[in-house]
Amino acid sequence: MILALRLLKDQNEAEDIVQDTFLKVITKIDAFRGQSKLGTWLYRIAYNASLDRMRQKPESSLLEDESEDSDEYFIPMPES
Repeated sequence: MILALRLLKDQNEAEDIVQDTFLKVITKIDAFRGQSKLGTWLYRIAYNASLDRMRQKPESSLLEDESEDSDEYFIPMPES
């Protein structure tokens, strides 16, 4: 949830992302190949869902001085 909250800056949207993540895991668990840890796979699903949600927002909601290259959006992967 922290990941989605940091990216989206909205409690309700972050909760939606967490729910969507777990629904996707339930329906796609057979796609998990075990090449990474399950936590890493979950993290990536949540991260991608958060990015998709951000892309759906109108650009006018973004601040003018934000850029995609900003370190503000860098979120390290969980430690193994």
